[in-house]
Amino acid sequence: STLVIGVEEDTAVMYSEICGDTYLMSEDLTVLERSDSFDRSKMVELYAGDVSMCYSGKSIEYVDSRMVNVVVKLYAVLKEYGLIDKVNSFTIKNRFDIQIRYDDRLDVYFGSVENIDVKVCFFNGILALLYEDESGRLDISDIKEASLHRYDK
Repeated sequence: STLVIGVEEDTAVMYSEICGDTYLMSEDLTVLERSDSFDRSKMVELYAGDVSMCYSGKSIEYVDSRMVNVVVKLYAVLKEYGLIDKVNSFTIKNRFDIQIRYDDRLDVYFGSVENIDVKVCFFNGILALLYEDESGRLDISDIKEASLHRYDK
């Protein structure tokens, strides 16, 4: 008989600053390593509340245990719509206060994770209507209407 073992390396897609150290994480928030030398431009910076546990090889744990699901869901939906490559950061103060920085020009406020699929679809449609150099704060927390506060240039 034969035993076949397959090994796949996880890719770091997010990073967080925790207690002065930088931790790299996969899409499912598995902590891959602690590092100071990596290409920040290809990853999403993550601010997601107070961390209760952070060890390489294990999923990060937050004081609010629901935060992991919020981050993973948000990342997956943005990736599904092909938007994740231009996301600079996630700022998630709690489950009801979610914001991303997009393309270093838009601060997009989603509010809660409820209807996140619809909100990201809405955001994708709005992007098609904006000029490429337009910057501002876009509030799409209400799936019926959005508001854009343009930043002065």
